[in-house]
Amino acid sequence: MTTGSNQSYPCMSPSSQCSFPDLACGLLYSVSVSASNSQCNSSTTVGASLQSVPCIPTGVSVVMDCANNQAVVSWLSSQGATWYSASAYSSKGNSTCQRSSALTCTLANITCGANYSVQVVAGDNKNCSSLPSQAATFNSGPCSPTNVIASLDCMSNIATVTWQDTNGAEYYTATMTTGSNQSYPCMSPSSQCSFPDLACGLLYSVSVSASNSQCNSSTTVGASLQSVPCIPTGVSVVMDCANNQAVVSWLASQGATWYSASAYSSKGNSTCQRSSALTCTLANITCGANYSVQVVAGDNNNCSSLPSQAATFNSGPCSPTNVIASLDCVSNIATVTWQDTNGAEYYTATMTTGSNQSYPCMSPSSQCSFPDLACGLLYSVSVSASNSQCNSSTTVGASLQSVPCIPTGVSVVMDCANNQAVVSWLASQGATWYSASAYSSKGNSTCQRSSALTCTLANITCGANYSVQVVAGDNNNCSSLPSQAATFNSGERRMSFISPGSGQDQE
Repeated sequence: MTTGSNQSYPCMSPSSQCSFPDLACGLLYSVSVSASNSQCNSSTTVGASLQSVPCIPTGVSVVMDCANNQAVVSWLSSQGATWYSASAYSSKGNSTCQRSSALTCTLANITCGANYSVQVVAGDNKNCSSLPSQAATFNSGPCSPTNVIASLDCMSNIATVTWQDTNGAEYYTATMTTGSNQSYPCMSPSSQCSFPDLACGLLYSVSVSASNSQCNSSTTVGASLQSVPCIPTGVSVVMDCANNQAVVSWLASQGATWYSASAYSSKGNSTCQRSSALTCTLANITCGANYSVQVVAGDNNNCSSLPSQAATFNSGPCSPTNVIASLDCVSNIATVTWQDTNGAEYYTATMTTGSNQSYPCMSPSSQCSFPDLACGLLYSVSVSASNSQCNSSTTVGASLQSVPCIPTGVSVVMDCANNQAVVSWLASQGATWYSASAYSSKGNSTCQRSSALTCTLANITCGANYSVQVVAGDNNNCSSLPSQAATFNSGERRMSFISPGSGQDQE
């Protein structure tokens, strides 16, 4: 057998046939036969020409047409071929192109999520075909994800999207989209994706698509997801001192359908029930406590925001206790003391007369002094505590009697015959007893305490200048300052003389 390029392939046979294995593919061979014996060779007889099997196609490549779910196969021409046929094989089904002289074909109805092996066969007009080409492989487009579910961790505000794994996918893209078309994609090689730090208070649509190196699947839309309501802002508190309540208000939070406010202190807590209102009243506020108030926003999915930034307030101070009033009789200064009370920033002590004249004293500590009290009055004593929010109720202490007034109108009449002086004076407000005293360089004389407005000073020394003062006192053993002095002369002493020879004075 001889090729067109005069390459010859001989075969010797004792019989009437000969085989030529491993013919070069795709060539037209001329065939000739001659007979031989030990003496001679016959002339050569030329037979019909012979076309060998077309060469196996090479250079097979595949491009996936994802949009049309097709695969476009191409290859190099094969020597000796007049037609070609390409076939794709997978566990999910096969696809074959019809015979054609073209060097490309389109495989239709490619199944999603399948691994395909493509081979091309070359044939000729004698219906002889080559062996299949070396396989070219490709992955079809992945199938669309199914069972897309979105869930939310309310505490962390992290959304998790899950789906059923799909054939042919190398990775997935989950996307959350807001009503204003802001999209947040998440790529994952597995069947879930997490979305941390979602913008608060928004309704998100959820979708997932699958991808591989060839294609993206169509998008599967899941149920929408509401993110955690936004944290309330603008929290403010006004103390309702009269009713022992605190009124809390705040601004509306996006995504919220209800709110709840809570106040916390070391002395107890108070909480408002859930409500759509932007204000609430916290009852049973304990006196003398520092409160921290936070507001939480929630939605119909029973998901709530983190607590708002704390707003603080001081409740009304507790009423002072153990109110005691004391008097310094000498200075006529009253001192009021009490037990410090929780929540107080300052105190107001008040002394009030029977005619309702009040004398207040403000103090940051637990005592107050009242100098220069009007003399001889009975004062009622009270103390209240205050802070920037409220005043406490008033605590009434024991009443206080001020120092009796200094006696006035002091006069003296000398009783020379009895060597006595009779002192009189006007009544002093607040006094229950009096005492009069006479002072001289020759001696003093004092009356005993008495409620009378007169007294007799005995043992007045003659010939002396006396100064008389009266003191007023009360049942608390507190006495006034001495009265203005009244003076008198006790009378002339008789002249002394010395008797002659006696050496003694004579009167």
